Amino acid sequence: MAHGQNRPRVSEPPTARAFSAAVAPFCAALVCLAPLPTPIMAQSEADVAATNMRLAATLCLQHARTPSQFEAAFAAAGFSVRDGLDAGVYVASAPGVGVLMVDPGTPEGFCRVESGLVSIALARVIGDAIVAEYPAGAFQPGWPGETASAPPPLCQGYVAWDARPIITITYESAGNDADCVDRGNSAIVVD
Repeated sequence: MAHGQNRPRVSEPPTARAFSAAVAPFCAALVCLAPLPTPIMAQSEADVAATNMRLAATLCLQHARTPSQFEAAFAAAGFSVRDGLDAGVYVASAPGVGVLMVDPGTPEGFCRVESGLVSIALARVIGDAIVAEYPAGAFQPGWPGETASAPPPLCQGYVAWDARPIITITYESAGNDADCVDRGNSAIVVD
């Protein structure tokens, strides 16, 4: 081509500013289409155990007299459920808690929710919250038996006098001791 003729213009590479300006509307649309995830607050093991203890104790109370529904109710709530080693014994577990239901539906039956991460003091708070969900007067604080056989005040809970047989909620240390010493572990017993 001779001098002065129209030559095709060679485009210059876009500058960073020009590129950003051209791509900005596209990027903004992508961000609108794909929102960023929000952070989830982590729970401590103790918080998880306390939540699961409350759920398990509530289920024990609801199904203390309906053994046929115990396994289905705990399984539906996400607990792992299995038969115990002895006839009439059921075991359930979830993070931070273990549940033992013995001879449900009989006067000798009981349901014990145990945690190595929940203190007796916190178990009492959980029990108070569960009882508060029932109509006023359904549960009375205290112990139904003779005062000589009553647990110490820290471990006394509630009595449902109108239930037949009566239902008690008491607290104790976790483990096989069944004593009333707050070592940072506990059991709620629905009897």
